[in-house]
Amino acid sequence: MHSSGFFLNDVAGFLGGYYTFLAIMNGIAAFILWRKKDAPGWALVWSVFAGVMMILASLALSASKSMVPALPEAVRGLVN
Repeated sequence: MHSSGFFLNDVAGFLGGYYTFLAIMNGIAAFILWRKKDAPGWALVWSVFAGVMMILASLALSASKSMVPALPEAVRGLVN
């Protein structure tokens, strides 16, 4: 198994790009819904989701172990 530092450096670029792509895609969807003027609530939802994706993209691109939150031990045990 690779060390967590190696893993973070290896996948940081992909995850950062993926989350950025999702943020852009959801931002465009929010803009389209906002322009339609019949679904302003959904436009707000997709805008917030796009913002969350940008936060995740910045965390992923940092490739810093201290910036990436870890799963609690109970959840990790359940998954494993």
